[in-house]
This record gives sequence, C-alpha cells and structure tokens, in this order.
Amino acid sequence: MIWAAAVAALLLAGALAGVRVLREYERAVVFRLGRLLPLRGPGLVVLVPLADRMVRVDLRTIALTIPPQEAITRDNVPVRVNAVAYFKVVDPVRSGNEVENHAVATSQLAQTSLRSVLGRHDLDALLAERMQNATVTVFVRGTPRLS
Repeated sequence: MIWAAAVAALLLAGALAGVRVLREYERAVVFRLGRLLPLRGPGLVVLVPLADRMVRVDLRTIALTIPPQEAITRDNVPVRVNAVAYFKVVDPVRSGNEVENHAVATSQLAQTSLRSVLGRHDLDALLAERMQNATVTVFVRGTPRLS
C-alpha cells in the first residue's frame, strides 16, 4: 500500500513537472527529442518530461540599449553616438529555431547599421539633420526593424 502511494506521488510529480503556463504575450517553441513541434501558447502548455525542451519567445516590443559607438564620418571626424533599438519578434518559430539569441543578433545588427549610416554623412550634415537621422529603419529579410 505504501509503495502504491509512493509510485502515485512520483507519477503526479512527473506530470506536474511538464506543465507550463505562458502569458498572453509569450509563445512556446517546443522541441521533442530535437524535432520542432508546432507553436504553442498562450495558456497552459503540457510537455513530456525528459523528451521536450521549451523555448519561451516574448512577442512584445523590446527596447534594446546599444552601447556607445565610435564611428568616423565621411569627412574623417570621429564621433561617439548612443542609440536605442526597438524590435519585435514577428515569427516565434524562426526566432527560436534559426537564431541562437535574437536579442544579441539584433544588437549586433543595430551597431553595424549605426556605424554604416554615420560613415555615409559629413559631421555638418549629422548635426544639421539630427532629428531626421534619429530614426533609421533597417530591413532584415523583408521585415522592418528599427535601429
């Protein structure tokens, strides 16, 4: 009788270990034994313990602070610029399956784009058109990203 209760408690603990709750703005990319399963969420997500691995993907717009960048303008004047990138995941499956860390990848892309944009202008043009240059849109595979 004691063994049956112990086994039942163990099975219940194993079943509860595979239950996750996702918020309205989250989706789950689930891999079962390395194979991609259909997108899940929001709400209650049931996983098979030891067989499933879940990656949470946040669908909200994320503000990412770009570290200060040193760049050289077209007229060879060094400038130091701070920036903020706003991005939003539009395809959670591709984000979880094709990119190891989408926040770091977006940060690297924003830094490269910022240096490229700064390198195309003279210092006078950058200072005169400061507000126009404040928002730069970068397209990645047809999806607009702000940087």
